[in-house]
Amino acid sequence: MRHARALSWGALASLVLASGVVTPLVNSVAGASTQVPRCVARQITVSVGLGDGAAGTIYFPITFHNKSAVTCRLVGIPVVQPTTGPRFVAVGPAARREVLAGRGGSVKLAKHSGKVTVAFGVAETGNYPAALCGAARFDELRIKFYSGPSFLVHFGHDSTCTKVASTHVTGIIAGTAG
Repeated sequence: MRHARALSWGALASLVLASGVVTPLVNSVAGASTQVPRCVARQITVSVGLGDGAAGTIYFPITFHNKSAVTCRLVGIPVVQPTTGPRFVAVGPAARREVLAGRGGSVKLAKHSGKVTVAFGVAETGNYPAALCGAARFDELRIKFYSGPSFLVHFGHDSTCTKVASTHVTGIIAGTAG
């Protein structure tokens, strides 16, 4: 299973110069009008499951697990950007955000055990004409929830198109089903 650690944007520069220890990222809490606060990065661990696919696209479940003693919530379809290198340079466009029924709302993560999952799809770059695609390797994902936490997730090595979006992501759903 692939694992992630949260980073703060301020810590990102330090990370480039430091040993590779990753620290909590952008932390946002919900406004006063909500009953359940939005999750912050330090509450969540992230893991990438094994890929499964058909018709030239491999789907990877990305699971967000609340390890804290406080119930919190995540909302929506995150922005997922493939990156590479020690400075986490963007590779190609961000993943297309897919709106699917029953996904992407506000989901509560129970304290110590709550989980939500998104499906991250990677299309085979060989499905695109080389001139249209401009394939390049990536090894990390930068994941950002609107008005919420951000994460840097080690993904392994894969390829994406740099000229057209060849990755996509679904909205969150409760549990571990991608």
